[in-house]
Amino acid sequence: MNEKEKHDSQPCLGVTQMSAEPGVFVAHVPCKKEYCADLAFGPDIDTEEVYQRCVVANNILPLVLSGGVGCVLAYGQTSSGKTFTMEGIEACISRDLFNAARSVGQRLAPDVGDDDLFEFRVTFLELLGKHATDLVDQDKGEVAIHEDTVGNVRPRLTYTPVHTSEELQTLIMSALSHRRVVATARNATSSRSHAVLTIHVKNKTLPYAEEGQLVLVDLAGSERYEDSKGHDKQRMKESRENNESLMNLKECVRAKAKMAAEDGFVHIPWRSNKLTMLLKPLFDIESRQPSSAVIIAHVSPHIQDSVHSTNTLSYAAPFLTIPPKPRGPAPYDREGPENVGYRPHERVAAT
Repeated sequence: MNEKEKHDSQPCLGVTQMSAEPGVFVAHVPCKKEYCADLAFGPDIDTEEVYQRCVVANNILPLVLSGGVGCVLAYGQTSSGKTFTMEGIEACISRDLFNAARSVGQRLAPDVGDDDLFEFRVTFLELLGKHATDLVDQDKGEVAIHEDTVGNVRPRLTYTPVHTSEELQTLIMSALSHRRVVATARNATSSRSHAVLTIHVKNKTLPYAEEGQLVLVDLAGSERYEDSKGHDKQRMKESRENNESLMNLKECVRAKAKMAAEDGFVHIPWRSNKLTMLLKPLFDIESRQPSSAVIIAHVSPHIQDSVHSTNTLSYAAPFLTIPPKPRGPAPYDREGPENVGYRPHERVAAT
């Protein structure tokens, strides 16, 4: 929270933090109820601590540098502090990414120079309802989001190479200045869109390996009908499409957690919405890349926002970390065709 939000939230609290780890929030209105999370942050915590405990502690940067997919999403009602948090996390990542790359490079390829191991490229997309635009190149017009002939979702965006922390931070701030905002009853500069920043990491010593991806998503604010009934027709449509994309994201995350905890096939409906299509590497069960996602749910502690806060906490409650279910060894069928030529207890030596 920024200083104004802290000051405005002091008089009467509708939501309070009971435990930091595991995280527990208590909503006092309309009835007392506890909501659990992996972590809980109070209003006095700064963005640096959120970054350290959500991004650094989960090894997101090493995962991306090793060819995996890391994702951080900020969710919550309008004016709850999502953009404030994400801009702080983006600044921390800009500061640490190249140092982390040098550290990984010294460990994996000490004979290769720092500039010769990793290549970093950045894209920044704004998704307003079902329409996407490139925040780096405003002259492109609308950008199509669809699967190509081999199943990849790669919008035609401007890929900007970056070589230093300063270049990355300057690019992010420049792109954010093009994001569309609208004044609302709660926020004079309310973001009406999803902002998707992707940092693509290529290991130049492994030209055929998948690129690592760090995806940072500042989601549009969730709105109830009571909040949007005063909007004009266009803004009503935007609010409806934003809420639909948020609900589809919830279903995909729930299905992903269910797949980790249960046996058998679980359908993940990531093709149902443009937002989840952009996050295909996280949800596609056929993806070969390891992935990790952190969802930061934002709530206002003030009593006047209690209904919004309980909705946000209810939305985020199913996202608790679920450890994968232990699986035993695959059954061995001696007569199965896949075992033809297999001789147990014999080791094959390569020469």
